[in-house]
Amino acid sequence: MYRIKQKTKSRSKNAIRHASEAASKATVQDLSTSLDNAPSTRTSEPTTSAVSNFPASTVFHFLRVPAEIRLIIFRFLLLEPPCASLDPTYSPLSPLDEVQRGPSILQTNRQIYDEASSFLYSELQLVVRPGCTELEHYTSAVKGISAVWRHLPSHSFGRKNANGLTEYSEGDRNGVMEPHVFTRFRRVSYEADFNFFQDGSASCVYIKEDLQISVKDESRVIAYLNDPKARRLPAVQIIQQFVTLLSKSPLIAILEFALSIEFRADPGIDDFIFDLTLPQQELNAEQEQKVNQRAYELFLESGALEPLKNLTNVKCIEFDFGLISPLPRQEVFEPKPKHVHIINNLKAAIERNWMVEQRSH
Repeated sequence: MYRIKQKTKSRSKNAIRHASEAASKATVQDLSTSLDNAPSTRTSEPTTSAVSNFPASTVFHFLRVPAEIRLIIFRFLLLEPPCASLDPTYSPLSPLDEVQRGPSILQTNRQIYDEASSFLYSELQLVVRPGCTELEHYTSAVKGISAVWRHLPSHSFGRKNANGLTEYSEGDRNGVMEPHVFTRFRRVSYEADFNFFQDGSASCVYIKEDLQISVKDESRVIAYLNDPKARRLPAVQIIQQFVTLLSKSPLIAILEFALSIEFRADPGIDDFIFDLTLPQQELNAEQEQKVNQRAYELFLESGALEPLKNLTNVKCIEFDFGLISPLPRQEVFEPKPKHVHIINNLKAAIERNWMVEQRSH
């Protein structure tokens, strides 16, 4: 049975706001340059000039260290923390987390670059958000991030020249990631954060004191999610853009799909107090929680996640649904059998695609 985790709204928003102050440290910006420019030298030891100022007895021959120890050193230098955000304006870290990445080791020599970069690509979790997948659209619910890509992945993933370097026909956009470098990462987390609360065109959900939501309101929510004429891209198209991007990678060993949804909600019409001298009536905590819970269910029922079934390069996928809850305590709620079935079918289809693809080779 899937358990859907809840998190308090104030904790979630404050953590994101404070962590964003150090976002540039948590992105892949400090890695992308080192990863995209491998040292040309293939020497297995530092050059004479690099160690000439040190007595011979103090020179540390790193490549003579056992490979298992080198991996521990790579982990310390490159996986602190073990995740990095593709979006330079957002950090997936807690404000208390400390970034201690040391990518300069990638520029030591070619052998160390090959070992360390291979370790990094297989172990570092790259955090992707909806706005990272397409820069030519701006939506109120999902913001396009102009600083993500040096070249748009929707245009090209580059091609190698005679020297083995990847080139692009379009100009540099000054982003932090090259599309061809992105395809090398094997662990990806997709934080599908759909905050429709701030979208003025989104349907408002009305809920009564008995926690009932009308079928008409629910139908409007599903129609809004898939409306091609809305100010924001339809949810199914946003997911499709992510699938298109991810499909360029030869292998995704682990994909974590984290869904977070928040809709605008008000008390039911019958519950309004039409007295302008009184404070405006607001939802109580139980009503707000019910709306957010139902928003998850409607999102699943809308078919917005169906494009995920087209993935053939994902070996393992895990779903995480973080409910934004107004209650002061962290709880979980059990999804209904209908929604468990939807999630299980998605997971089974994606992982089955991977096995079929492997057999075909």
